[in-house]
Amino acid sequence: MFCNASVRLDEALAACFEQTWQAELSKLTASNQSLAIINLAACGDTKRTRSGALPTGSGGDGLLDASFMLTAESLTCLGDAVSRRQKPLPAAQLYVLAELCP
Repeated sequence: MFCNASVRLDEALAACFEQTWQAELSKLTASNQSLAIINLAACGDTKRTRSGALPTGSGGDGLLDASFMLTAESLTCLGDAVSRRQKPLPAAQLYVLAELCP
């Protein structure tokens, strides 16, 4: 089972994720699935986004993640981190899930 190791968001995607992650967590919990597919494609500049919900590794290419897959635990960790971000983000932020979710 694959989920993203990291997620890169700009302010538009982070704000969209912040508004939707708790509803996505509720849907995931109710579905008995192990992963949520998060799709923020309608929220940001699709010219700078990575297509597909696959692990991003180091995220060194600078592309934003408009869609990604997360477990409930990772979704909660990312949601908390995004909620604590500097607003607005001065640049795209790489969230490394292994560092956020001990």
